[in-house]
Amino acid sequence: MKRIFINTLWTEEENGGSKAKTDINVTLRNNGYEELRTQPKWIANKKIRKGVGLLNALKLFFLGKDSVVIYQSPSYLLILDKLIMAAHKMRKFNLVMFIHDIESLRKLYFLNNKKFPELETSFYKQCDYIVCHNESMKKYLTGLGIPGNRIVPIEIFDYRLTNPVLSKDDGSTGDSIIIAGNLTREKSSFIYQLDAIASDNLQINLYGFGYDQKDDTKSSVNYLGLYSPEEIPYVIDGKWGLVWDGSLTYAPTDFEPHGDNLLFER
Repeated sequence: MKRIFINTLWTEEENGGSKAKTDINVTLRNNGYEELRTQPKWIANKKIRKGVGLLNALKLFFLGKDSVVIYQSPSYLLILDKLIMAAHKMRKFNLVMFIHDIESLRKLYFLNNKKFPELETSFYKQCDYIVCHNESMKKYLTGLGIPGNRIVPIEIFDYRLTNPVLSKDDGSTGDSIIIAGNLTREKSSFIYQLDAIASDNLQINLYGFGYDQKDDTKSSVNYLGLYSPEEIPYVIDGKWGLVWDGSLTYAPTDFEPHGDNLLFER
């Protein structure tokens, strides 16, 4: 039996966007899984790198039925997705998928590809096991026709750190919200409307890249800089953490969070 994980990252520099995937790769590598790289880091040319990666992935067509293959979605490599589906259909190995984002819900990528939602759903249905964020995401997946006994919600992905993070109490009586990540107007346009709710009793602390700071921003909306995923747990300051995708500053009545939208207490 072979145990393989497919690494679709070119590098593992642990920026915010790839931190979760990198952590899973490191964990699997440390536990004896064989690594199959689909973007060899020693090849600089993007087209050549992807071509060599697809050739590497052909190894999947020679696996036995008892083999285990772990894949992380989305990979943003549609040809690779199709290749894995074909290999799994032919060789019947055990395919386990970790879902980080459901792109047909986020609608940030592949907007011009009308067939993408169907491809994404077909891939999910073909997996033997799926690890997803939470019960809401599981409910969405079962709604697509995927048996619930194949889906394992873990509530939140663990975060690998070298040292423990100690809680701190600054004695403040007001509330403060932390927003960290991609702060560009394209990705997080809602943060540019936060002046309407910020006040002396509600501080909003922003961390990340791409913030378009305005001269008229209230003093209670604070941009506090860019840190790596390894640094930020030790420097973030605030009582609540907010993770939100999209332009809305309120939740529609029929909204159900699917992993990208939530408020949590630190």
